[in-house]
Amino acid sequence: MKDDKHNICATWHSLLLKDVHDSCITIHHLATLMDGMKGYIPEQNQQPLEKALSDLREALDYDGAKINHLQLALYLFQDAVNSILRMHSIKPHWMFALDNLVRTAVQAAILVLSPELGAHLAESGSIGPLGNVEPPPSEQAPDIDQDNGGGSTSGVSTVNSGIMPNHGAHRMMSNLGRMREENRQLLTDLLQAQSGYQELLKQSLAEQKLHLQLLSQSLAASHLSREEQRSLVSHVSMESHRHMLTDSNEVKKDPALVTWLQNLGLNNASIDRIVSEDLTLSDVLDLMSRDDLKRLGLKAGPELRIWRAILQHRNIPLTPTP
Repeated sequence: MKDDKHNICATWHSLLLKDVHDSCITIHHLATLMDGMKGYIPEQNQQPLEKALSDLREALDYDGAKINHLQLALYLFQDAVNSILRMHSIKPHWMFALDNLVRTAVQAAILVLSPELGAHLAESGSIGPLGNVEPPPSEQAPDIDQDNGGGSTSGVSTVNSGIMPNHGAHRMMSNLGRMREENRQLLTDLLQAQSGYQELLKQSLAEQKLHLQLLSQSLAASHLSREEQRSLVSHVSMESHRHMLTDSNEVKKDPALVTWLQNLGLNNASIDRIVSEDLTLSDVLDLMSRDDLKRLGLKAGPELRIWRAILQHRNIPLTPTP
């Protein structure tokens, strides 16, 4: 893995882009993750793996969608490693052992990155227990005896006797591939669900903003309506007052009353005040009392002259009224 790190990461990244065209995961991210799994494999020590995943979470801003892309990349790691290992002359039992080691590292990374998802997959049987996977002993088995025409396998050492037969390894690899495909589909479904949830959140936020805007406009319109109502009331009041003044100015004047008042020496303001009450000369001479005259609010001089003329008209002696 150390010598082929660059090739593995490049192949790994190309596989990821086939599944997620706009993935935010870079080759540098994959190299960091690979270093963590490489540190985990010898003694299955989770500390390098946890540190690598913690650094990646921070680099991805703890974004759920981006971390989902990282989970999908984990499921593609075995395919990337196997495609590179096939370029080397590695015996089948070694390939099987290496595949088990890589699978164990991937499972450990999934459990560290997403304990809930790892537990769910473990319950469903998609991943197995994370037991220690011992690599084959360094002692290699001798090749098939060529002198026997390639038909005899008696030269195979007893070290290989514990290796699963070829048909069993093939069945195991087939099941493993199927599980990886199912896990990949689960992660793809999870990404789609997260994307749908994000769209719903965006739509809800847009609706809330629109509702707030409409509410602000409604409040502004309500405030404007109250201002218009006050303006209309003020206008109507002014018009009513103007009409009242106009009506008072259009009161029919009794010419006889006006002439009589002028003969008494009243000024125009006093005459207008009396005429505005819609009085006639007959009303003043025959019906008006001293209290009625006082209520007109005239000055003392015009009031006394009018009252004296009224008394003379009524042939009442000019004695002071208490």
